[in-house]
Amino acid sequence: MKRPRSGWGKRLGSTLAAGLLLACLGLGLLIELLHERLSSTPAQPEVWPQSTAVAQALAAVLNRKDGEPLPAGLTLLPLDALPLPPDLRGDFERGQPLLLETERGLHLHLRLPDGERLLSLQLPPEARARDDGQGLSLALTLLFYLGLLGFLLLWLRPLLQRLERLRQAARGFGQGELERRVEPSAGSYIAEIEAEFNRMAQRIQTLIEDNRLLGNAVSHDLRTPLARLRFGIEALGETQDAAVRERYRQHLSRDIAAMESLVELLLGYARLEQLRTQRPEQPLALRALIESTLAAAAWTGGGPQLQLDDLQDLQVCGDPHALRMLLDNLLQNAFRYARTTVRISLKPEGDAALLGVEDDGPGIAPAERESVLKPFVRGGDERAGHGLGLAIVARIADWHGARLAIDAAPQLGGARITLRFAARGDAGAERPT
Repeated sequence: MKRPRSGWGKRLGSTLAAGLLLACLGLGLLIELLHERLSSTPAQPEVWPQSTAVAQALAAVLNRKDGEPLPAGLTLLPLDALPLPPDLRGDFERGQPLLLETERGLHLHLRLPDGERLLSLQLPPEARARDDGQGLSLALTLLFYLGLLGFLLLWLRPLLQRLERLRQAARGFGQGELERRVEPSAGSYIAEIEAEFNRMAQRIQTLIEDNRLLGNAVSHDLRTPLARLRFGIEALGETQDAAVRERYRQHLSRDIAAMESLVELLLGYARLEQLRTQRPEQPLALRALIESTLAAAAWTGGGPQLQLDDLQDLQVCGDPHALRMLLDNLLQNAFRYARTTVRISLKPEGDAALLGVEDDGPGIAPAERESVLKPFVRGGDERAGHGLGLAIVARIADWHGARLAIDAAPQLGGARITLRFAARGDAGAERPT
């Protein structure tokens, strides 16, 4: 049987992708605005080092007397001394300055008004350290990645916290704290994993408790008939009276039958877990299933009167073998404690199927209605058996999503057990396990 595919992984990935996309867009826009603000409105206007050098050089030229040499770094050259490609020569001849870097340093060339000479100015070394915005770009790029890292840490923080709680719960459960569970959170990214862990922990706890109860039942319920068997066999060997021997033989036969019944119940209860993992679900006619269970039962004849209260044709989805076991134990429990009458009803309640079984027996006290659903628990002094019937009913009902309720029968006065099977929109649809 296919199980529905969980969507928590897709939701986690889509949330991360959407968050990263929004973070990238938001941080990019913010940093771009910050870059424009910082690059367009400096706090204090600064003089470009090349402008200072040019101003000082021109001032020296203007203050130069005839025959006085040019200051260091200034050179007058013929226009032909500076070969330029055509794309640069046009702008230079129109009077635009030209900044060139050579092996000797950074030079600024200016064409003089006479049109035949040019002035070459060697700029100071600090002019190379002109701030061209690379430092600001590097800082803003670093800020972008730091912001992205901060977003990832904020996004991962609740996930890591939930994973740490899950780890602590798993560790505590492994150390024997069988009641340990993860507190569910609707906003958790791993809510489905936490729910699966809780279901797994509950299942393991139930298995361990059932094994403990099985051990107690075997040690207690089998010890008494075994002791009676040993006593009966010894007494049977010591008497020669045929009537007494027959009476002992009947006692031995009853003890053996009781042991066989208990072993059969124990094996059936032990097979429930295997039945749960291998059950095939299919649409079932609940009325036909009730009728076939009654027809195959050996405990209905010669006992209380059976009343079928308007059994309607309703369908449920489940495993036929498990539901037949549920009905067999439920009806057998009613016939065991009924005095004269057992009534079965099957009717719709909204979109659900409501199955009711009631009897006119001693009933079940309100304080015991929850405990009798546990294995090997008997309700009151008047209730016999091994305490497994209703435990099997409760376990199979839980597997099929049916809600079980115990109350007093309004007309017969005994116990009434009601099973409300959940609505099935599509009888062939799979049910989550």
